Amino acid sequence: MLGVEGAVGRGRRAWRLAAAVAVAAALGSGPAFAVGEKVDLNTASLDELTELPGIGPARARAIIERREETPFRTAEDLREVPGIGDSLYEKLADQIAVSEPAAEAANAGDEKPASSKR
Repeated sequence: MLGVEGAVGRGRRAWRLAAAVAVAAALGSGPAFAVGEKVDLNTASLDELTELPGIGPARARAIIERREETPFRTAEDLREVPGIGDSLYEKLADQIAVSEPAAEAANAGDEKPASSKR
């Protein structure tokens, strides 16, 4: 059983944590996505990926390794990453997104319009 000191200590720790989160948010440190925004599997950092529930450093590294080999085309591609099964994917589905891979976006501008002959 906790005495008054234990309860007060927990309250102080909770207050300090809340203050640290507020300061981090104000300074722009922390995840590069806001609450309600989705994490882009093709661009998220290791730290951003580990903010997702069920994704620790090892799974985040596996996601990054997978996208370096083959960028994600759909969010469902996340299921191909070792350690991420259907149940974890279902928990993450509404929190993840996939942008167009950088190479494809760069190549999209390479298409030359048909020249008009005068």
